[in-house]
Amino acid sequence: MNTGSIVFTNTGSIGITSQMKAKPFFFLLLSILLYFTMVQCKTSSLNQKEKLEDYRKYYLEIYKADSLALIGKYENSFNILDSLFKIYEPTNAPPYYEYETYLKVSHLSKKNISKRKIKTLVSDYGFDLNTFDVKTYPVLNKVFEESNISKKEYNKLRKKYLSKVDTVLRAKILKLKYLDQEARRNTSEKTRIRSIDSIDLEVEKFLKDIFSRNIFPNEHIIGNHTIDKNPAVSIDVLLLHTRDSMRLNYFIPRINSFVEEGKCLPSIYCAMIDQYHLYNDKEQIYGTFNFNQIDAKEYNSIRKKVGLPSLEYVRWKYKKVLESL
Repeated sequence: MNTGSIVFTNTGSIGITSQMKAKPFFFLLLSILLYFTMVQCKTSSLNQKEKLEDYRKYYLEIYKADSLALIGKYENSFNILDSLFKIYEPTNAPPYYEYETYLKVSHLSKKNISKRKIKTLVSDYGFDLNTFDVKTYPVLNKVFEESNISKKEYNKLRKKYLSKVDTVLRAKILKLKYLDQEARRNTSEKTRIRSIDSIDLEVEKFLKDIFSRNIFPNEHIIGNHTIDKNPAVSIDVLLLHTRDSMRLNYFIPRINSFVEEGKCLPSIYCAMIDQYHLYNDKEQIYGTFNFNQIDAKEYNSIRKKVGLPSLEYVRWKYKKVLESL
């Protein structure tokens, strides 16, 4: 087990005619055009990279909008989300579900909500009238009711959502999570260790395979709980059971890329690093474990750099969620 500390913070050819040879000005003009073409390509590449890296900034704005919505400042929350969604594709990842929040604060601040945006809630983010009941989701149901989307139209949108869900991958993850937990419940220590080693290797092989195809199985890929009533079907726990060497050299860098692309929350990336440190008798870096028992001031600065919310916000939101149950 590695005990070291880690900190991550056409070719093409241009034919030259005899007429061209007689016109040196043409070459000068051609050189200038080629130069600016290359500069433009390079600039586009840089802008794309900046956009990818900015998803960490996206998450920081999501926390602000979420907290404002929770305290009833709907207009302020709407302004943040409305501006943000003009630049970024919403992730609508749990536990924030910012696209749902966007529609709720739009309604509560009396903004006009286009029918297209409400359709997107069903076709892209899996809003299900049979699961999201009126009592639990009164505002969203009101939004949908006022949209005048017919039952036939709704069924078409729902079918579109279901057609995009990888149910095979979802089922595979559920099975691996079950086997992962069963191996760790084995009463015989010798058998338990052997079972854990076996399932951990199987999981690593599975994760490497899907990652090599640039797939991170978030809700956009494997669907939300409306698919089979199974909440939180994710690979978070499986990633926390990867071996040190594989985690440091492959999984952490790969997850970091997924975070930058908006496919994975920063909390998963940071938890993998913190757990590694704690298991190797080191101090955690991002404060993702025992967050109620640590000094927030020691972690908030570095948490912000990687796109995590302040610990005060985490504690406050956790309390809010408990109060709503």
